[in-house]
Amino acid sequence: MTLVPGWQDPWGLRSPTSLTLFPGSPSLKARNTILDKVFYNVGGLTATEVNTLTRTTTAEGRILIVHPAGARGQNGVMPFDNHASVRASPGPLLEQFCMAGVGSSDLGAAALARDIANATGKPVGAIVAGYGLLDVVTEGLGGWAYLGTMNRLLTLMDTTLHAAEHDGETPAQEAVEVTPEVTGPERTGFTTLANGWITRDSAALRRFFQDGDRDVRLLVGHSKGCLSIADTMGRLARAGDAAVHARLAHVSIVTTGAVVRFPPECTRVHQYLGDMDVLGACNSRGGLPRVLVPRANHHLNPLLPYHMGLGPVLKHATTGRALWAPRTH
Repeated sequence: MTLVPGWQDPWGLRSPTSLTLFPGSPSLKARNTILDKVFYNVGGLTATEVNTLTRTTTAEGRILIVHPAGARGQNGVMPFDNHASVRASPGPLLEQFCMAGVGSSDLGAAALARDIANATGKPVGAIVAGYGLLDVVTEGLGGWAYLGTMNRLLTLMDTTLHAAEHDGETPAQEAVEVTPEVTGPERTGFTTLANGWITRDSAALRRFFQDGDRDVRLLVGHSKGCLSIADTMGRLARAGDAAVHARLAHVSIVTTGAVVRFPPECTRVHQYLGDMDVLGACNSRGGLPRVLVPRANHHLNPLLPYHMGLGPVLKHATTGRALWAPRTH
């Protein structure tokens, strides 16, 4: 079947199983793969890597170490179950991590990481995104609901705490019972709520920041992945660990496809939004600095027109060259 005359079907949409829409069917993995093939540069992965990633399902919170193209032959994607297994693997400690969004599958995560690895020349830890019990609604891009609400809540919480700190007549808030997640001094009702539930991808990223000897230099998020990164940074900032706060100030954070609020401890944040990206604009926080990338939409796939090129974005973030004008709206 030819969908469009002369079209070579680069994403495998001719497959009947790829278009099956019944939730819970064996095609669930295939449907996530379709989204990844549309939104990400899956063409940057080898056939061997794509076959491996689509043959099995990688659970949320697992880590894929992705090397630059050709650095390890035809298979430069190494899956790990958790932080402990990555920590036990030989070689230098990872310094770069990323979180994808939209399709939320391992294929998109690996494709995003490959683009970053190619741009930096170093391996990248791709944390497979997922939203736990919200997996059903995230199939309809509803993952924004929880994490977007949390990002707005943290904005309100930061504003409230900041005002309290500068109001000499405001009495200290009474401590409340909290979960072990909250270890810092700000044990308010807001903080308890903000730390009440953590997604597995956010928990995985947090563990890498808690490695005392690891130097995390770069975090890259796309779409819903930006919210997961912001959620992790907020939890780490509220924990009150001075060493972790120093790491937050040191790491360079690059968001694409969503403009979100980060805690003030994160001082090197670079946020990019395509000037044609309606989805990203609708789910972004207003009044925050961002760079509008001209003639770019929500996707990072160079096979489609109006994609956001991740290479130029990373170059802009790391060099500070004024290729595009910053905005706050």
